[in-house]
Amino acid sequence: MRLSQTQVDSLRAAIVGMDFGRQVVAAVENLHRSTLADFPEADLSRAAASAEQIVIAEIVLHYRGQIEGLYLALRREERGQGGRPAAVQTLATRLHVYFTAPLGVVLRKVLFADDAVFVLPQAHEWTAPAEDVQLALAAAAS
Repeated sequence: MRLSQTQVDSLRAAIVGMDFGRQVVAAVENLHRSTLADFPEADLSRAAASAEQIVIAEIVLHYRGQIEGLYLALRREERGQGGRPAAVQTLATRLHVYFTAPLGVVLRKVLFADDAVFVLPQAHEWTAPAEDVQLALAAAAS
């Protein structure tokens, strides 16, 4: 299920081309920086790239590769949260928590393979041999 470079580039362009996409990526990056700042082993120079991959993974896994799904999720949050800034923060927090937990790390490794970007080196320890990754992906899809 590895994403092709063409798919990644297309989704990256879609995210960068939309205000809401840039806002969600920036909020996830900010969460990386604020929550991982106290970890000496954290490589915060990778925070922006990791945040972008997290948003791409969300679009692929939860919205069938359609950025419109992310927009609709944000709009739902806006109705519940009472405005764009709070909605962006709520959505970014959900993505950050999900995709920095072990299962989310494994899913990102499946999608991006050797190009997966992690802020903490421990994330590489959480990725398993290919067979185990495929089982985790199948379990997450069900």
